Amino acid sequence: MMPLLKTTPLVLLLAASLSAAPAWAQTHTHPPATEQTDPTATDHTAMNHTEMDHTTHANPVTHTLMQRARTLGSGTSLLPQESPMRMWSLESGDWLWMFHGDLVGGYNQQGGPRGAQTWAAENWAMAMGSGQLGPGILDLRAMFSLEALTLPPGGTPELFQTGETYQNLPLRDRQHPHDLLMELAARYTYQPSPDLNFFGYAGLAGEPALGPSAFMHRPSGADNHWAPLAHHLQDATHISYGVGTLGARWQMFQLEASLFNGREPDENRFNLDFGPLDSWSTRLSWIPSQNWVAQVSYGQLKSPEALEPGDVHRSTASVTHVTELGEGLLSSTAIWGMNQEFHGESRVLHSFGLESQYDWDMQRNHVYGRLEVVDKSGLDLIASSEANHHNLYRITALTLGGIRELDWSEHFDLGLGADASLYFGDAQVRQTYGEMPYGFRVYLRLRPPTMQHTAPAATAETESRSWILPAEDGEHNH
Repeated sequence: MMPLLKTTPLVLLLAASLSAAPAWAQTHTHPPATEQTDPTATDHTAMNHTEMDHTTHANPVTHTLMQRARTLGSGTSLLPQESPMRMWSLESGDWLWMFHGDLVGGYNQQGGPRGAQTWAAENWAMAMGSGQLGPGILDLRAMFSLEALTLPPGGTPELFQTGETYQNLPLRDRQHPHDLLMELAARYTYQPSPDLNFFGYAGLAGEPALGPSAFMHRPSGADNHWAPLAHHLQDATHISYGVGTLGARWQMFQLEASLFNGREPDENRFNLDFGPLDSWSTRLSWIPSQNWVAQVSYGQLKSPEALEPGDVHRSTASVTHVTELGEGLLSSTAIWGMNQEFHGESRVLHSFGLESQYDWDMQRNHVYGRLEVVDKSGLDLIASSEANHHNLYRITALTLGGIRELDWSEHFDLGLGADASLYFGDAQVRQTYGEMPYGFRVYLRLRPPTMQHTAPAATAETESRSWILPAEDGEHNH
């Protein structure tokens, strides 16, 4: 049976969710928010992110929670408040429930001597709940994937991709399936004043404070479903089995630290790979405006690779920007990541990535691209004696693609897309991979619709950091 045919359980699950989508949408038919009075604040009412306005809430508590949700990336990472939201939402009293997901099925061909062809379906689904508990806000998160059933054994072909194992051998030129349980975590935030909040995050599966928001959650790569070649130098800890994080945010700055299990998940995608919390990380984020988020982070990972004993010290820095451009929305992220690996002898691997996505025509058209320069070791790339395993090879990859929405239903987005990638390396790399390694893919993508952004009646400065929930009498809850 072809891997794509194994998507039936996920399709049935999505179909059940979609059948309830009209009821969810009905909960969002509310009067518009109060007109902005601050002349410096952006007028988002002119931004047609979609024909459906899901974010204007009569309940001021859930309205505040929705605006806050725009800034929350994966784990405890941050996104610009201008980031688009693609989800269904449901209000239950003063609680807001949000449902995200992606199902991408199609044909993937990777060319050259190391290439392969397959039908496959990448997928993930996520549920989030936010509400007031005591003096603060409680967030609950659960994220799942059935890629172990919908991708070929060992993962989908992707030239120069490395990381994790299959049949007790290193994966080369394949992106591994994600585990069934990608996140099961909770966060509690206490905000004593508009300028200050404290939070704690804990997960059986979750993401420590290390790196930018994971690639599938970044608005700059929302429709680029290839995992970055530098994934294991930048944001690979987004699935860690055992995480605890404490942090504080003061005005434009957020500082946090994590203890976590830094070992990569094993090749059994249906178990829970718990281990000691003997890795740690820290991250400083800067939020100068609603359009920008920057972060620097550092972590020490204890024995992350199953087949290469030794620790990894990871450093990352990134900047994400989201802004209106013409009649559309442009999202971009620049990322640098470095691994200092201690596998018998020390070696340092660098990576740089730049990715962007432009959405226009009321979110019906999307174009995206990613440029990467990443170091790979000979052991990562080449399984035989064709090269010295201790050598480092610098790979450059360029991906360009686009999607057109098919206007099938107002309750979800169904898009037809395609992309192509070119890879460049030195003479040794070309000898192994061919003179012009390439990859291309055509696919259908199913996901929830994009919500229209309606900003609350607040100044840009206050809105960017204050999430104190309003009390029934109009006073702040402390």
